[in-house]
Amino acid sequence: MKIRRILLAAIFTVTGMLLPAAGFSYEFSPTLSIGLTGKYSDNIYLTNSDRKSDFITTISPGIDLSYKSMKTEVLLGYHPGFNYYASHSDKNYVSHALNFGALVKFSERLTLSVRDSFIKSEENQDIRTVYEGSLNQNVKRQINSLSGELGYKISPRLTSTLSGGYSDTKTSGSASETGNFESYFGGLSLSYMLSERTSVSANYKHTVFDYTSNDDSSSDAYTLGISYKLSETMTMALNGGISRTEYDDSGKSSTGFTGGASLTKRFERSNFVLAYNQGIMPNIENNDTTKTSTFSLKYSRRMTELLTAGANAFYAVHKSASGNNTDTREAGAGVSFSYMLSKAASLVLGYSYIKHDDKLTDMNDYRNHIAMLTFRYAYGMKMGN
Repeated sequence: MKIRRILLAAIFTVTGMLLPAAGFSYEFSPTLSIGLTGKYSDNIYLTNSDRKSDFITTISPGIDLSYKSMKTEVLLGYHPGFNYYASHSDKNYVSHALNFGALVKFSERLTLSVRDSFIKSEENQDIRTVYEGSLNQNVKRQINSLSGELGYKISPRLTSTLSGGYSDTKTSGSASETGNFESYFGGLSLSYMLSERTSVSANYKHTVFDYTSNDDSSSDAYTLGISYKLSETMTMALNGGISRTEYDDSGKSSTGFTGGASLTKRFERSNFVLAYNQGIMPNIENNDTTKTSTFSLKYSRRMTELLTAGANAFYAVHKSASGNNTDTREAGAGVSFSYMLSKAASLVLGYSYIKHDDKLTDMNDYRNHIAMLTFRYAYGMKMGN
């Protein structure tokens, strides 16, 4: 906690020093917004049996502040959510989302970017894929994540990036204290442009997990990557290497492959992304390590000037690295339609489905269908000179 406070103090000190020195030309943009969402879920508790459905109404006011100058960009936003259940009023809650970001160009070669996000929510959902590990489902959660990158252009073709960050995760409700932990990471990346179409990279990342009630752990990942532009509209990226995870007290460790591949295609009115990722990560629940493999695809198409359609799907397998029978499989898909009513107002209709199969115990299996309709209105202005 002390480290996070020091980092936050440094961020706001640097930002405050830079804003007055940004020069005569700047742009300040405040934006006020309001959102109204109606969501139907057929399994609000994510249970295997005795499924409960409900209709949830969410009112989401928000404020976003943006400051831009020749060398500085600062973003700050706050979006609370007031959530009301039609049949389970005891589950009504208020969520909070606060985001901060800053980009500073010290010179043509040196750039600093900083991001901080705070999320507090009481919604029920499986958040296994959000963290560097797995958490029990049906939890209240509070997450604060702070990260930064310092990029330096060594030459016109060679760029180095020093990164670091901190995350504090707290859970309550039906989850146990194994969901409470802090993590720290630091890394170094070197990227070299071989040609206009090809670039390669070498990366190292060290992560420390400080659990409240479980054995602490750390991991080291060494990867190489390549990105190749097959055409003006198609890009293929590959990365892979070795990841080693070790628990401090028990000395238990696992080493395996981490990496993935992606294919991105741009059409005149649409975009398509197909990706695969694999990694080894700590498992918070049983002091083991989990190998996760995920396939995903995303597609979006601008049907008209006002209407945009999107679709996504994923399939993931979580397997114990020690070979125990703890496999978990997840699959999901969704579609959405976004329509611009005006420059300030939009309407989004969406549907998603997730299937969770826990091979350790069938009682943790669940299915969930969600349909939602969201109206959003945003009013912004620009000031500056």
